[in-house]
Amino acid sequence: MPELFRRKDILARGFTDSEIRTNRNADQWSRLAAGVYAESSKLADLSDVERHRLAVIARTARLSEQAVVSHQSAAVMLGATLWNTDLRTIHVTRNRQSGGRIKSGLIVHNAAIDQGVSVDGVLVTTPARTIVDLARTLPLGSALVCGDNLARTYGVSRSDLIAEVDAAKGCKGAAAARRAITLIEPRAESAGESLSREQFHLLDDLPDSQGDVFDEHGRFVGRCDFYDDAWIGEFDGKTKYTKYAKPGQSVADVVIAEKRREDAFRDLGFRVSRWVWDDIGDSRAMALVMESRRRSRLATPPRGYIRPARLPAPATNMHAIHLDAAQPARREGCI
Repeated sequence: MPELFRRKDILARGFTDSEIRTNRNADQWSRLAAGVYAESSKLADLSDVERHRLAVIARTARLSEQAVVSHQSAAVMLGATLWNTDLRTIHVTRNRQSGGRIKSGLIVHNAAIDQGVSVDGVLVTTPARTIVDLARTLPLGSALVCGDNLARTYGVSRSDLIAEVDAAKGCKGAAAARRAITLIEPRAESAGESLSREQFHLLDDLPDSQGDVFDEHGRFVGRCDFYDDAWIGEFDGKTKYTKYAKPGQSVADVVIAEKRREDAFRDLGFRVSRWVWDDIGDSRAMALVMESRRRSRLATPPRGYIRPARLPAPATNMHAIHLDAAQPARREGCI
């Protein structure tokens, strides 16, 4: 990430305000927040997520100590995967009943909050709180992509989410959040899987996610994205052929390995369905996938079996911080 230059540090190094203005006018430095700059050339190739993260770090140093980075800004700081999420504005939450505001590049939410976590020196909402805040304020698909990823990365449990939703009773979007947390799946490994599960939910036919497939002798055959007793579903995203390539493997090698894995599933008697990005959101395409799943229930049982895949160990790049709750705000009516 580009280095941040703070005005007080620049002046301490012998620069003048006139030189700072000259560098800005020459487009050599870009202003990220009041008194905080970075080299313009090093910002050009940053993604929207990287830019937002840098903006959060630049701006939060000037905010109140009681301001906790929240919503999609917290998700960015926690390293979550985001999908169709607006990153033009930084979100923070303060533990008070009034004073919420929207100003240039910043939204201040009012809500009870008594705990946060420190990530790279920035105080952000906990992963569970972040999931629920986004489930209240984002469309379901976007909330699932981020929620699945945060739950997987940080080991967020269903009971953690229920506690946060219960605490948010009366908040705008609390009902939507209560529905969303029933669909959070920490085993999901990609945005495509999360969005596929949203479609299955809309079709009222939700399969299990990420299973390890074994043959009748207990030998591991492969891992699948979705499964039922005799059905296996595979989301065929492009990243699958690069993300899982082993050292020295080409994309063609991975494609061949995928074909062999699918053939092994079929040889065991599983019915296999595949779909791609263009199929997600196409009700007819997803209905055909679900029809294949329903037909599998009428077929001869497969010789193999499937068990839920193990979850990774939770990340430990943060530590909890209890906030001053001397004058707690009510969650009711929070924004």
